[in-house]
Amino acid sequence: MAWKAFHNDEIDVDINYKPLNQIEEEEIIELHQLHDDSTAEMFDRQSDDNDVKSKLLEDSQETFTVDEAINHIGFGPFQILIMALIGMCSMADAMEVMMLSIIAPELRCIWKLPRWQEALITTVVFVGQFFGAAIWGKFCDKFGRKTGLVACSVWLLYYGFLSSISPTYVWFLCMRMLAGFGVVGGNQGNTLVSEFVPSKVRGKCLAVMGSFFAIGSIGIALLALVTMSTLGWRWMLALSGIPLAGFICLSWWLPESARFCMLCGNEAEAYKTLQKVARMNKKSLLPGRLKKIVVAERGKFSDMFETKEMTVTSLLLFYIWFTAAFAYYGIVLLSTEFLTQTVDNTCTSKSVGSLSGECGFWCERMSTEDYIDFIKTTFAEFIGIFFNIIVVDRFGRKPTLALVCILFGGFTSLQQFCLSRSSMVLFLFCARGSVSAMFNILYIYTPEVYPTSIRGLALGTCSTFARIGAIVTPFTAQVLMEVSPSLAIAIYAGSAFLASICALLLPIETKGRSLKNKIDIIAEMDSEQEDSEDEL
Repeated sequence: MAWKAFHNDEIDVDINYKPLNQIEEEEIIELHQLHDDSTAEMFDRQSDDNDVKSKLLEDSQETFTVDEAINHIGFGPFQILIMALIGMCSMADAMEVMMLSIIAPELRCIWKLPRWQEALITTVVFVGQFFGAAIWGKFCDKFGRKTGLVACSVWLLYYGFLSSISPTYVWFLCMRMLAGFGVVGGNQGNTLVSEFVPSKVRGKCLAVMGSFFAIGSIGIALLALVTMSTLGWRWMLALSGIPLAGFICLSWWLPESARFCMLCGNEAEAYKTLQKVARMNKKSLLPGRLKKIVVAERGKFSDMFETKEMTVTSLLLFYIWFTAAFAYYGIVLLSTEFLTQTVDNTCTSKSVGSLSGECGFWCERMSTEDYIDFIKTTFAEFIGIFFNIIVVDRFGRKPTLALVCILFGGFTSLQQFCLSRSSMVLFLFCARGSVSAMFNILYIYTPEVYPTSIRGLALGTCSTFARIGAIVTPFTAQVLMEVSPSLAIAIYAGSAFLASICALLLPIETKGRSLKNKIDIIAEMDSEQEDSEDEL
C-alpha cells in the first residue's frame, strides 16, 4: 500500500510507486478502516480489562443485607420517630372504628332506627374494610409502603369528613362504607415499622405500636364525653380526623422501606435510606455494599401457598384473624350494650318500659357514667400491650397467642352469670385486655412470617378475613344479644377457645427470626430437601 511504500527504506526503482495525490479513494477508505479497527480492538481490550478489574473489586468488597444493617445500627431516635409518626395514623384508625360503638346508639335515637339498622351502621364500615384490605395490601407491595399509607390516609380523611355532614341515614351508610375502605390501609403502617426495627426488639416495638390504637380508642371516648351532649355527633366525627391530618402533613419525612427498595432493584435508594437511619441513630453503616437480591414479582397471591408450611400457616391465620376481629369488636359492642342496660347488676337490667320511647320505639343514650365505665374498659388495652411486651419475646408468639385466646374465652364466659355492675366492668376490662393482646400479637406475627414480596398482601388478605368477622359481630352483639344473651356469649367464648388451638398448630415460630425474602424461603426448602435426601 501507499503508506508502506512511503516508509520503506529499501524501495526498488521498479516499485510501482504512486504519489499521495494519485492514491485512489478506495485505498484511502481501506487505510482508515484498518486504523479504526485496530483502535476499536485496543479499546475493547482495555474495556474488558476494566470490567474484569471492576468485577474483581466488587467481589472483594464486603456485602451486607438490609437486616444486617438494621441490626448493626440498632434501635434509636429514627425508630422512635417513625413509630410516633405511624402511631398518629393508628390513633386515627382507632378513632374511626371505635366511634361506631358510641355513635350507633345515638343515631338510633335521633333517626329512630330499628335494631338491624343500628347494626348496619357498624357492618357497612367493615364491608368497606373487607374490599379494601387486600387491595391496599397489593397496592403497598406494588408501589411502596409509604405511598400506600399516605394515599389511604388522604382517602380516610376525605370520606370521614363527608360522614360528618351526611344529611340522611342512607348517605351516612355510603360515606362510612367508603371511609371503611380507607381505614384498613392504615394496617400497612405495621409492615413499614417491622422492616425498620432490629429483629431482637421487633416484637416489643410492634407491641408498643398497639398502644397508639389504645390511645385513639380512649381519645374518641373522651371526645364523645365532651362533644356528644354539647356540640353533637357531627362535631365529634369532624374533630376525630385531627390526628390523621397531622400524619398527612408530616408524612414528607417518612422514608420508603429499604427492603422494598431492594426488592424493586433500587439499591441506591435503599443504601441512602440506611445512611439516613445510621445518621439519625449516630451510628456508622457497615463497610461494603448492599448484597443484591433476586428481584421477585411482588404482590403474588399464590406465594402465600408456596410451601406446605406456608399453606397451613395461611389457613390457620385466616381463622385466627377472623376470630380476633369478631371477638374484639364484639366485646366493644357488648360493653355498650351491658353498660347502657345494666343498673345494679346484670340480672336487673333496665326494662323496655323504663326507657324513653314513643309508638313502640325505645332507645337509650349513653350517660356520663356509661362513658366513664367505657373508658375504664378501654384502658385494658394498655394492660394487654404491656403483657405482650414482657411475654412475647420471652416465650414466643404462638404460646402467647394461644394463652390470650383462652383468657378472652374465660372472661367472656363469666358474663353468663349474675354480676354486679363493678364485677361486670372488671370482667369486661379483662376480656378487652386479652383480645387486644390477641390482635397485637397477630400484627407482630403476620409481617414476620411472610416474605417481603408479599408481606403487604398477606397482611391485607388476613385483614380481609378479619373484616368478615367484624361484619358478622354487630348482628351477634346487638341483634342476637337481645334475643338470647347466653347464646351470643357462648359463640364468642367458643370461637376464642378454637382459635387458641389453631395458634398452637401454627408450624412456624417467628421469635428471633429475621425477616425473609422469597429467595430465602426457596433456599431453606432446597436445604431441607438436600438434608432429607442425605438421610435417605
